[in-house]
Amino acid sequence: MLVVVQHLNIALINYFNGRVTNETLMPLGYAGVQFFFVLSGFIIYHAHRGEILDRSRLPRYLGKRACRVLPLYWLVTLALVPAWFLVPSFGEEYHRSFPALVSSLLLIPQPHDPHLTVGWTLIHEGFFYVFFSLFFLTRYFSLITSAWAAAIFVHYLLPGGGWLLDFILSPHNLLFIAGIVIAAGREWIAAHLRGGVLFALGIIFAGFGLGTALFQLYEIYPTLLFGTAALLLVMASAAGDIEPIFAKQRLLIFLGAASYAIYLIHFPLVIAFSKVLAVVDRSINLPIPLVIILLFGSALGAGVMLHLFVEKPLLAASARLFRRPSILEVTGTVTNA
Repeated sequence: MLVVVQHLNIALINYFNGRVTNETLMPLGYAGVQFFFVLSGFIIYHAHRGEILDRSRLPRYLGKRACRVLPLYWLVTLALVPAWFLVPSFGEEYHRSFPALVSSLLLIPQPHDPHLTVGWTLIHEGFFYVFFSLFFLTRYFSLITSAWAAAIFVHYLLPGGGWLLDFILSPHNLLFIAGIVIAAGREWIAAHLRGGVLFALGIIFAGFGLGTALFQLYEIYPTLLFGTAALLLVMASAAGDIEPIFAKQRLLIFLGAASYAIYLIHFPLVIAFSKVLAVVDRSINLPIPLVIILLFGSALGAGVMLHLFVEKPLLAASARLFRRPSILEVTGTVTNA
C-alpha cells in the first residue's frame, strides 16, 4: 500500500497540469521498500534454517522461488509488450528492445530499469535468492555474508566501478542481510525483548523518517530511519507478542496474500488510467481527491482480481508440482516458504 501511494503521487504530479506538485506522499513508498527487503531476508532464512549444508534441498529451493516470483511477473510484463510497441509515449526506447525484454523477464541486472518498472526490487530479490544458495553449499555462509556486508560499507564510502558493482554492493542488500541476522537470532529476541516495545519504536522511527523526508533534510536520513524502522518491526514480529493482534485482521491478511499481485499491476494501471483521467480533467476539472480515490481504488481492485483469478491458480499448480519429489529428485518434507 505504501508503494502504491508513492507511485500514485508520481502520476498526480506528471498528469494533472501542475495542480499537484507536492511530493510529500512519496517518502512513504521508500518505507515500503525497506520493509520488503528486511522481511524477505528474514523469511528465507527462517524457512530454511534447518537445511544448512543439505545440498539435496537446493533444487527445490530455487524451483520454489522461481515458481513463486516469475510466472505472474512474466504474465504482467508480457501483457504490456503491445503497449510499448504500439504507443510511443508509453515507455522508453529500451522497452522496444528484445534483448532488454529477455533480461527483464529473467531478472538479469541492467544499467536501466526492467520493462516492468517495479521489477527493480525483484532483481535485487532474485540476486539475494541466488546468493542464499550458498547456505546449502558451504559451511562458511555466515563468513561470506559478513564479507559481503563489509564490502557494501566500503563501496558506500569509496564508490566507483560501474553500475554492475553498484548493484552487487548496493546498500539495499544490507537489508536482506539484516533480515537474516534477525531470523538467526529469533530465539534470543523472543526471550529478551518485548514485541510491543519494538513495534512502537519501529513506528516512531518510521515517523522520524517521514518527517525528515517531508522537510527535505539530508537524503540519507530517511533511508536510515526507514531501514531502522523496518528492522524494529520485523524484530517485533519475531518476538511474537504482536502476532495475536494481527492474526485477527482478516482484511489485512487477505491484502497481504494479494500484495504481490497488487505490487506488479498497480503502476502500469495507475499510469494508463491517469492518462485517461487527465484528458477528462481538461474538460471538467476533476477534484483531486476524487482522482486519488479512483486511481487507488482501481489499482487495488485490479491487484485483488489478478490475485484471485490468476495468481491463486498459479500457486495451486506450483504446490501440486512440488508435492512430487521425483520432479526435482529430492526427498523430505516440503517447507512452505
